[in-house]
Amino acid sequence: MTVVEGGAPAPPLHVFRTRIWFDELDKVGVLHNARYAVHAERALTSWYESRPELSAAGDGRHLVKAYEIEFLVPVAATGELDVELRVAKLGTTSCGYEFRFVGDGGVVHAVGRRTIVKIGADLRPEPWSEDFRRIHEGGAE
Repeated sequence: MTVVEGGAPAPPLHVFRTRIWFDELDKVGVLHNARYAVHAERALTSWYESRPELSAAGDGRHLVKAYEIEFLVPVAATGELDVELRVAKLGTTSCGYEFRFVGDGGVVHAVGRRTIVKIGADLRPEPWSEDFRRIHEGGAE
């Protein structure tokens, strides 16, 4: 997790409020592990939709290269969570995002990372646009 002086997390690039529904809980009554990826995807989609200039330059065309998550505290009920997004690393053709699932009282339920690669029509990696770089560089290491 990207941190600032004093050990606190860096300010998020975007915070998405998501709802956990009863049908997302597993047989022991906690949020099923596969659902975290769905909620992280929704947070990223929400952020991209809030910045139309990203799609205008073709930067919305990308593939997921890697995804990892660490589960810290189970989500044991329906309700709302915040998904905080941060830029972890910005490369020429790739971008790594960090995410945190934060519940009531600031409880961090899970942390993870998702790396994407921009691709062209031929499905080969392409460099990010200048707009993409400008928007992301404020939150990258």
